[in-house]
Amino acid sequence: MSSGYNHQGTDFSLWPFSWEMMDENRVHVVASESATIIQKEGGNPDENFSLSNPFWNTIYIEHAYGSESYFGHLKKGTLTDKLVGESTEKGEHLGFVGSF
Repeated sequence: MSSGYNHQGTDFSLWPFSWEMMDENRVHVVASESATIIQKEGGNPDENFSLSNPFWNTIYIEHAYGSESYFGHLKKGTLTDKLVGESTEKGEHLGFVGSF
């Protein structure tokens, strides 16, 4: 986009039982590759549907080759206990799906 935003990721849907799946922590979010946590925010409401609201629960990781991945719309209070600057391994739990 002209703004510089480049969404090349994959969005998943919790249809048809989205609230149940969220409430029961059925959908784990895991690291796509080994990486370093570069930013995380986990204390915001998790029933936020607006793409224009900047306050969501997310974790950003940077891979060894320099690219970044982010995982948004996570459930409040479920993000990994690891801190910014710590490493994650491929397949490691990062949080649970929240807003959808």
